[in-house]
Order: sequence, then C-alpha cells, then structure tokens
Amino acid sequence: MKSRTVYFRFLLIFLFSLLLNSIQYTTTNPWKIMDIPQNFLHYTLLFDTIGNGSQLYLFCLPLLACIGGSYLYSYNHISHFDQMCYARIGIKKYLRKIYIRTFFYSGISGVLPLLLSMLFAIMINPYFQKISITSNYPIIDNHSFLANLYDSSPIFVILFLVISLFVYSGLLGLLGIACASIYNKKHIDIFLPFVLLIVFYFIVSLLGQPEFACSIFFHVGISGGFPNTLIGMISNFILLFTVVLAILVKKVNADDL
Repeated sequence: MKSRTVYFRFLLIFLFSLLLNSIQYTTTNPWKIMDIPQNFLHYTLLFDTIGNGSQLYLFCLPLLACIGGSYLYSYNHISHFDQMCYARIGIKKYLRKIYIRTFFYSGISGVLPLLLSMLFAIMINPYFQKISITSNYPIIDNHSFLANLYDSSPIFVILFLVISLFVYSGLLGLLGIACASIYNKKHIDIFLPFVLLIVFYFIVSLLGQPEFACSIFFHVGISGGFPNTLIGMISNFILLFTVVLAILVKKVNADDL
C-alpha cells in the first residue's frame, strides 16, 4: 500500500511538472528562431523571464514538496501505525528515519519540475552559448546576486539553483511533518505549510520586501530587479530551518507521543 502511495504521488508530481513545462513553453518567446546567441536556459523554468511557468512553479512549490514527502509521517500518525513502530524500533530511531526520508523525497519532488524543464529545453534548443549579462536578452542580468558566478561559470549557477531548491523543498516537507505533529488532521501536512508561506509572502510584500519570498529569490531571471535578494534567500533558509528544527527536536525528545 505504501509503495503504491509513493508511486501515485510521484506520478502526480510528474504530470504536474509536464503541465508546468507546457505552460512555460507556450507562453515564452520563440527563442530558437530569434537572432540571438542560443542557450537552452532561455526555455528553462526559473531562468526565463517571459513564460508563466516559473511563477506558477514557485507558487505551488510548498504543495509539491509536501505531497512528495511529508505524508510519510502524517499517514502513519493519523492511522496510529506509528505507535507500533515506536514499540518495535524506538521513538527516536523511527522519527529520525522518517525525517531523513521526508527530506529526500520532498527535495526530489520540489526540484523535479526544474530538472524536467532543463531536459525538455535541451531537446528543444540544444545549445549552451555564452550570453553576456549586459545583453538585450540575458539569462541573468548584471544586477543579480548570481551575475558574477554566471559570468565565470554558468554550470555552477545551475548546480547552485538545483541544490538550494532541493534543500528548500526538503525543509518544506519537514515543515509539513511539523504541522502534522501539532494538528492531527488529514492532509494538514500539505495545505497548512502552503497557507503559512502564502501569509508570510503577503506580509513581506506589504512591508516592501518581496525578495524575501521564494517566488523572487529562486526565480533567477528576475531576481536582479530586487536589491536584497541574497539576504532574503539566506533569511528564508535560516527561518525555515529554525522553525522546523525547534518543532521536530521537541517532538523527538517528547516523552508523551
């Protein structure tokens, strides 16, 4: 049953990834026929500034991450199957195992649309020509915090984005577990993190700091238009890690589970 649940959830994420990439391709410029240096990143989610897929992707990122991973805890917790696991292997060992698997599954779920996007982009436009950060159609403009890294090695920018997105998605999955451990309701691990992040992004936007939202700092194509993107990104990671760590460590060390 659990294996079928894993396959079903990842199939759902895969199909949604295809939808995102279809939206991205149909709403962006026809880059491959334009008289500019050709680079597959122009068609890739989070790099392209024209298509609508990137913003939809980042808006749904909490849902993708939690659908892919946090159910590992919530399903067992709601059905009380975890009580048998506690008795068999011990509370701390069971929870640590669940946390690691959730982080890994959620990380894959969050980064899958980007990886598929790069694969499709390479198939559509199999070129990786260097494009200046000061050109009319840059991959990353010269105001981005990644501009210098891109100028020296575009590959490192791709690796940085994939790894940071994987870690962020993994933390979102753990946030789903934290929510489920507080509120023992079905699907709370999926929807509550999504609502919390929407509220957080709404607040920072009202405060005039939209770059503290992942819809800005992960969208490297537009991040150069905001002055504090790197600070916003680091602050997001620290805040999310601190909240998740505080709740989950308390859960591991609790006597009455």
